[in-house]
Amino acid sequence: MAERPAMRRGGRPGRSRTGLAAGMLLMGAAAPAAAQGLFGGDPIPGATTGLSRPLSPFMTPLEPGRSAAPNFWQPDLLPDIAGAPRGAGEPTPPWRFGGSVVGSASYTDNVRNSVTNTESDVFFTLTPRVTATADTASLVGSATYAPRLRYYLNNPNQNGVDQRFAAQGLGTLIQDRLFVEFSAVGDVQSVFGDFAGAQFEPDNQQNQIQTASYRISPYLQHRFGDFAIARLGYAFRQVVQDGNASFAEGETTPFFVSTGFTSNQFYGTLNSGDSFGRLGWTLTASSTDFAGDNVYDGAYNRIYGAQLRYAVTRELAALVDGGWQDLRYNGVNPYEVNDPVWGVGFRYQPDEFSFLTVRYGQFDGQTSWFANGGLDIGVRTRMFVNYSERLSNSGLNTGDALSQLRVDELGNLVNVSTGAPAALAFGSPLQNVQSGIFLQRRAALAFSHTLTRDTFSLGFSWQDSDPVAIAQGTQPFSQTTRSVSLGWNRALEPGMTLVAAGRYGISEPENSGELRNYSLTVGVTRALTERLVASLLYQFTSRETNEFGGTADRNLITFSLSQAF
Repeated sequence: MAERPAMRRGGRPGRSRTGLAAGMLLMGAAAPAAAQGLFGGDPIPGATTGLSRPLSPFMTPLEPGRSAAPNFWQPDLLPDIAGAPRGAGEPTPPWRFGGSVVGSASYTDNVRNSVTNTESDVFFTLTPRVTATADTASLVGSATYAPRLRYYLNNPNQNGVDQRFAAQGLGTLIQDRLFVEFSAVGDVQSVFGDFAGAQFEPDNQQNQIQTASYRISPYLQHRFGDFAIARLGYAFRQVVQDGNASFAEGETTPFFVSTGFTSNQFYGTLNSGDSFGRLGWTLTASSTDFAGDNVYDGAYNRIYGAQLRYAVTRELAALVDGGWQDLRYNGVNPYEVNDPVWGVGFRYQPDEFSFLTVRYGQFDGQTSWFANGGLDIGVRTRMFVNYSERLSNSGLNTGDALSQLRVDELGNLVNVSTGAPAALAFGSPLQNVQSGIFLQRRAALAFSHTLTRDTFSLGFSWQDSDPVAIAQGTQPFSQTTRSVSLGWNRALEPGMTLVAAGRYGISEPENSGELRNYSLTVGVTRALTERLVASLLYQFTSRETNEFGGTADRNLITFSLSQAF
């Protein structure tokens, strides 16, 4: 995103910068059991016991789903070809190792994406990548390491190495009894916010924030015949956000400072078995304690609850939730919740790949609607919808998403339940990254339509954030953002694809002017051989602000080569 004329940034010498690209790196692990259906069955591990939000929202188990179209929401400007495809019917080996290297050369007429300092430059990137994937009786998962080297001809202060890596998997220590889940993911983003799923938008390195999250969760599991299945577990998580302090124009107190936390969670669940027929139920108890900076210092979240599900028909189930929550975040004005948790709603599941869950109830001390779903509309169109109101921030969002991400068969990082891309399902388009805890109201709606040679995507997002727990030494502000994105892919011929994407967004920070964002991307990819792909990209971005009368325009041209090994 552009360097905001409305903002200024404080320096912090001597800090190294690392980056994680979740959208290209995270490899998912297969779950050992199917998602719980309308008539009982085994739950997905971790489905009702996520790290900081074990019943979030309103104790909603993950639903079965599938990936969206190959280029849903964001055109694939440089396909991942880390491994050659297997032949039809060829079995998956227990261990797979792959690698690739991507090199690119770019020209931009505004290297810092600034209103006033519009300096041009040529820069190069080199990204080697190694990946290991396991599919054995004792381990299912993947790990990837892909550092990205950046070199600018005229701006050496922008040079660096982004340490990008990710891992996710499930280990079986004792068959059908003792398991351990693990995951790691992170991202590098602008403190001023990005478009959802945007690619090839280098920003001033001084504006970037690294968010990294790690999780490990051993648990015991026991089945009581067809009556129920019990799980008792522990989860450790660490989240770190690292970046320069950031200030609103005219302010001496930053809205963002580097922060981090660890959390320790103990949880237990009891899920109904097949013997209950149309009726399903879940009992859950979870206690999470935080340790970290500021609002996380001494914070906790304890939830005790039950969920009832009754299958009215094979497609429609009624949902009732009830329980209690004790929650506290610290800071200048600590936020506490000591209230009942309740919800009523329904789940519509017309087939094994589609579902829609709608609820109304109370969670985190807020009474609101909740909706989440991924539906096939006909045979060519896929829809994703989400609405939620919750207490969170960008760091908590990243950590909460760990147990809900996977990589589909096409290499896309997606929400495990809906198939929506991670940037759309869990991102916060154009929102400033701020310290503290916020009440986040968020809505997203997207469609993907696939024809023989074309794929179209259309997405809308809206988010409103209000601070509820202020970190000591910071001055956060409310913010409302809205955006729309349109994407198009067309197969010109075998091995050659035209891609295009347009985005428009508005950001309205509290006590500041309206910020308008535009982005247009056009590119073409060509497979030179089975393992070598070339890509040529043109991108134009513009950011306007009514209050300060400034416009940051930028043109970017990038040529890339990707070689798989």
